[in-house]
Amino acid sequence: MSINAEGEVGIVLKDFLAMWTEDGTKLVEEKRQAVNGHIWLLYAVYFPESTLDYGRHGALLLKLDAKTEVILAHDGTNISGEVNKNYRQGIDEWFKEHVGKY
Repeated sequence: MSINAEGEVGIVLKDFLAMWTEDGTKLVEEKRQAVNGHIWLLYAVYFPESTLDYGRHGALLLKLDAKTEVILAHDGTNISGEVNKNYRQGIDEWFKEHVGKY
């Protein structure tokens, strides 16, 4: 945990990533973009418990305080149905729709 520039307590990126990956889930950073003093990250998410059976994949969007790396907002989406289509295009479009919005 950490405190961001506005005095809000939150979880820092490295602790968040450790929490998400402790069960074998893989997070692959796809994009990083600075917007108005914040860092926006896009991760492809691969869930181990269902990837082989269902092709379960997701995308995760994080908004960070640029100085402290405290997570200010996050959003996720299930993109399993898009993996066989154009997976990269799907998460790129999703990222562009959401980055800088909140």
